[in-house]
Formats: sequence, C-alpha cells, structure tokens
Amino acid sequence: MPREGGFAEPVTFAFINYMILGIGLFILSIVGNIILLIIGTDTNSALFTIIFCFFICIIFLPLIAVIGLFISGAIYQFLFKQLNGTGTYEGTVRVVSYSSAVSLLVWIPILGWLFALYQIYLFIIGGTFVHDLPTSKSAIAVLIPILVIPLVMMLLSIVLSVLITLIF
Repeated sequence: MPREGGFAEPVTFAFINYMILGIGLFILSIVGNIILLIIGTDTNSALFTIIFCFFICIIFLPLIAVIGLFISGAIYQFLFKQLNGTGTYEGTVRVVSYSSAVSLLVWIPILGWLFALYQIYLFIIGGTFVHDLPTSKSAIAVLIPILVIPLVMMLLSIVLSVLITLIF
C-alpha cells in the first residue's frame, strides 16, 4: 500500500466494499424476513422491514461508512502521533480504507467476527508500516478506541437511563 497518492482510490475502494457489505446484510435481512413470514409474521411488517433494510443497508451504510473513514482516520492519527508515529493523516485514512476489504466477508454469519479480528490485525500492521512504529505501539493505538468507545457508550447509556428515570 502506498503511503500517499490521494484519497480518491482508497475511498472508492472502501465505498465499494461497504456497498457489498450492505448488499450482504440486505440479503440476510430478506432471508430472515422470509423465515418470519413462514413462521407467521404479519406480511406488511415483513415488507416494511425489507424496504427499511434496503435503505439502511444499501444506501446509508456505504455513505456513513465513508464519512466514518475520515473520522476514524483522525482518531487513529491522533493516537499514532501520541505514540510518536511519523505518518500522515492521508496514510492513516488509506490504512483504514484498504482494511475495509474485510467488510466483504464480515457479514457472513458465525464467521464474521473472525474477519473483524483480521481487520484489527490489518489496522495494527498498517499503523506499523505507515507510522514507523513498533507493532506493540501500533497495537496500543488501534486497541484504545476499540476498548474505550464501547465503555464510554455504555456509561453514557447508563447515565441517560438514570436521567430519564429521574425525570419521568
């Protein structure tokens, strides 16, 4: 992977990967709704769910994911710089974009989480390469958001739940 060369190619590559991810998730949605129809769910409800999933999975997911490339690139760039990384923001976004190739397979039931772990590995190796860091420092920079963001979201949901309970 070249460290520079602009955003167009890696972002286009990631967009296509996320579009395929969306199609895969949409297919899973259709299969799930067909099973629910066989069991006896309301036809209108299943149809609404399929249409809703079409818009979410195929239209919004790739667009939001591309925006997420730049946001996660900024977060990772900040963390790599804190650990004395020498790479550029462009290089970091390229790592995040090209590691999205794993999205082609992450939607597969049961096996998807293994591919997600491989994507984390790609982030770490990419950070090592782009920022001239030892693998251990790159792993720290990559794993911090993966561990901290869910904790912050959990704490935020607890605080909001308590506030809503106190208000009502």
